[in-house]
Amino acid sequence: MLAAASAAFGILLLEIGLRLAGYQAIYDVYSKPSIFWEYDPVLGWAHTPGSEATYVGPRPWPIEFSTPIRINSQGLRGPEIDPLPPMGVRVLLQGDSRVAAFEVAYEDTFGARLETGLSEELGVPVQVINAGVRGYGTDQSYLYFLERGHEFNPDLVIHVHSGNDTRNNVTIHRMRRPFAKAAFALTDGELELRGAPVSAYPLCSAYRMGADFKLRKISSRSSEIVCGFQMLLADRSALFTLLTLRLVENRALVNILYGLGSPTRSDLIDQKSTLGAVGYETRLTRALIRAFSDAVEANGSNFLLFTGQPVSAAKAIAPEDIEVLDPSKALEGVSPRSVSYQNDGHFNEQGHRLIAEYLTPRVAAFLRERGIPPGSPGPE
Repeated sequence: MLAAASAAFGILLLEIGLRLAGYQAIYDVYSKPSIFWEYDPVLGWAHTPGSEATYVGPRPWPIEFSTPIRINSQGLRGPEIDPLPPMGVRVLLQGDSRVAAFEVAYEDTFGARLETGLSEELGVPVQVINAGVRGYGTDQSYLYFLERGHEFNPDLVIHVHSGNDTRNNVTIHRMRRPFAKAAFALTDGELELRGAPVSAYPLCSAYRMGADFKLRKISSRSSEIVCGFQMLLADRSALFTLLTLRLVENRALVNILYGLGSPTRSDLIDQKSTLGAVGYETRLTRALIRAFSDAVEANGSNFLLFTGQPVSAAKAIAPEDIEVLDPSKALEGVSPRSVSYQNDGHFNEQGHRLIAEYLTPRVAAFLRERGIPPGSPGPE
């Protein structure tokens, strides 16, 4: 007990010394992923209208970006939405962090660049509305369109599908995330939303909907204890920040330490279900994209799927009649390190530019084939 007390006292003195020397706790250095979020009873979370701050990351690696972010009065990244001019075209861009793109300035996002490129290509004013929200799955993007997105009356909705969407679609609560979400159950080919209005869950807990459509806790008691330690003490310690920044060169070690407070890979696979979790996640995602596309078309709009996977792989989640854009072709022959942040993994300015250059002529051709803007040649 004396040794433990002495060690604790020594650590306390070191912590005080580091604070006096100007070192900060990790959450004073980096931005929380939820910095712009507020609770939403249907979506789980959404952007706080009118919020503004600088987004710094990626935690816990050396800082790669420090980006001023502004959320407009409608909870969207970017400027206020002006009335659409005569002959104008409106595109609604939906998805997760790849769309929100907090890592780069707004004018450098592929959405803003797409707006400029389409205006030049089509010869009419084009508005590209950025409705991306970090952490969203296909289900939340679909719900967003039903709840809010349809009110913009877009000519085209582009849904950006990320590789982690299939898992997000069965996730109820992720560890360390302040808000949970609802989830759809796919029963007899029909989608049924469960868990709305969204309930609160302990911060250090993880839940998912199994393929048997039952809520399942996947966090262990040990992972919850470690997570609690990280959230309550370690993340607020200047000493922890100093040690973390010294450890980042050993990526494997950092992943192991972080993993101590997270569910394991085996926890994420619902082995108790006879339906098969992986197959169910894929079927659910396919059904959500089908429902999303149908809702967009019922609103008088057009739908495009933009996936981070090759088109051949995207066929598992994309109904055959839905057109899929494959951005990997825009990056052929390009070093991944040149288009993405090394530790964060999201696109940098170069990556966004190349994606916009790939999308612009293809989206313009897609719109022209459908007679948009009026006067454009329709489909043959």
